[in-house]
Amino acid sequence: MRAAVERVMEAYTLMVSLPREDEPVIRQRVEGYLADKQGDDTTLAVDALRYLRSIDRTDSV
Repeated sequence: MRAAVERVMEAYTLMVSLPREDEPVIRQRVEGYLADKQGDDTTLAVDALRYLRSIDRTDSV
């Protein structure tokens, strides 16, 4: 799961203007979201990015 979280963080910071102080918050959200998920790192990363994009539209970090 660690590799998936790192992929998500790299991709998400390229997609949005994410201040450094918000990175730990986003990382926690991703880790919490993926905690009960199973799959390969690529699938987990894609699912987590979808999750972040969905909360990005409804919630400010």
